[in-house]
Amino acid sequence: PTVAVGVGPVSDVLDTATSTVYVTDTGTDTVSMIDAATCNAMTASGCSHVPTVIVGYGSDYAGVDTANHSVYVADAGDNAVSVVDATTCNAMVQIGCGHVSTVALPGAPTGLAVDEATQSVYVAVTFGLVVPGSVAMIDAATCNADTTSGCRRSPLAAHGGINPGWVGVDPSTHTVYVAGGPAGAARTSLGSVDVLDDATCNATHTGGCRTTPVAVTVGSQPIGVAVDPITNSIFVPNQEDSTVSVIDGSICNTADTAGCNQHPPTVAVGFSPGTLAVDPATDTVYVPNQDENTVSVLDGAT
Repeated sequence: PTVAVGVGPVSDVLDTATSTVYVTDTGTDTVSMIDAATCNAMTASGCSHVPTVIVGYGSDYAGVDTANHSVYVADAGDNAVSVVDATTCNAMVQIGCGHVSTVALPGAPTGLAVDEATQSVYVAVTFGLVVPGSVAMIDAATCNADTTSGCRRSPLAAHGGINPGWVGVDPSTHTVYVAGGPAGAARTSLGSVDVLDDATCNATHTGGCRTTPVAVTVGSQPIGVAVDPITNSIFVPNQEDSTVSVIDGSICNTADTAGCNQHPPTVAVGFSPGTLAVDPATDTVYVPNQDENTVSVLDGAT
């Protein structure tokens, strides 16, 4: 079954508390909210009614903080992040959809990830095609659906390499992985993944943000980061190479960087892979191949 959403859907994220799938619609500056309980692979009764919430211009990627019942949406066109109340603005309830807070950023946000252990929202911020970017860190404890006092403060920033685009968090090793690389005419050059320590570089503690992080070399034009907690593997799709790099998170993390200097193995997928997803329950990795209209299905165990 399929479900109609807004124009230009880019990404989605699931809030298990309300069984709502939030889909960012970059063409309409909205987020569509699908009821996963009544609109799924087996049941399509709820697929015909999909409410939306208005967010900032150019809504891109999103993340959920289940502890604070908040959904954070990167608004690339507004240089901001929208904060949606997941309790009062979801697929079943929309009374709070008219009250969306925002956080101003120094540049255009792309990917983001929520680290509930440190109550930090890591947002990749790009300043330009050749100027190194950064990772903004929003304090989720003071900037969420219930408390917005911290939303008015400028987020702290960490080194994000050149053109950081996507962020993934491995809570088991307290490690944040930031993928990026050259863009424009140099986009065929190899990309990289920076390795940040979330214990010493987060929204409230920045001691570890002052040093240049270890970087892992991946394929050309990385376009996502997904963590498989079962095998402690970090999957990075390389759009120009039509491959996925697989980083061993057990030997490439903030405590052990021995494996970060090794070129990670790759697996060939379809042409022009996009942002992928991991299902820990079945240890399966799903990779959408944008120019083939297919999805590659990888066995995360092997």
